[in-house]
Amino acid sequence: MLKLKVTNNADAEWNTRLKNSNLATIYQTSVWGNLLSNSNRKCDFLQFLDEQGKVVAQTLLFISQTFGKNPFMKALGNKIKRPICTWSYGPIIFQEKFSQDILSLLIDYLIEKNYKIIGVGHPLLPYFEIQNKKIEFIKWITFLIDLNNSTE
Repeated sequence: MLKLKVTNNADAEWNTRLKNSNLATIYQTSVWGNLLSNSNRKCDFLQFLDEQGKVVAQTLLFISQTFGKNPFMKALGNKIKRPICTWSYGPIIFQEKFSQDILSLLIDYLIEKNYKIIGVGHPLLPYFEIQNKKIEFIKWITFLIDLNNSTE
């Protein structure tokens, strides 16, 4: 059974775990979190722990009350009542065998917090697909770049 740990700061090994993953990007680093937390956003550092307390996945979420200076969203004004949760290329899953449990925990957390959600999974994660009646997942692709290292 996995456990979810949520903190406002990255632990000492956060970036080291990312460096050891082929799927990590700058958008999941503690440095990126610190940068965006200085721009009117709150950071949630989520760790997914196995029964021994080992981190099997992690992701960085940004929580804000507005869409910032986005001109397309300005028309909404103060109509946004729920916090907005955003992330890019997460969660970073270190042990694939837990992927469905990790995604279920993440979804449960987001629903519990009642966030509006704008999240982007990593394009090379085939397991970032889960059905949920309360959250709609939209698939996206890139058609100009082959992100796989295959030579076929």
